[in-house]
Amino acid sequence: MQCLRLISFLDSEKMMRYLDLYHIQFLYQKAGFLLKHFQDELKLPDSFFNFCYNNIVKSKRYLTDKDEKNLVYNTKWRLFVPKNLMAFMEQGGDEPV
Repeated sequence: MQCLRLISFLDSEKMMRYLDLYHIQFLYQKAGFLLKHFQDELKLPDSFFNFCYNNIVKSKRYLTDKDEKNLVYNTKWRLFVPKNLMAFMEQGGDEPV
């Protein structure tokens, strides 16, 4: 998360091409969820997040180990994420998803 804060721009077209090359649902979920919190800083358009969202199906995934305690479910991205990750993002001034 700290490293993502240091990036000032991501080329959304390249990101979408790379995601399509791998074509793995979990990558679309992780990219959409994590990068959404840095959308303004990275200058990512809404179309990038729509692209990620449209490439996930109904299966639920875990961002970290399934056995980790204090997981919260993000309904939009269908991901279980650590509750402390959300707190970390909120401390940086980002709104939770």
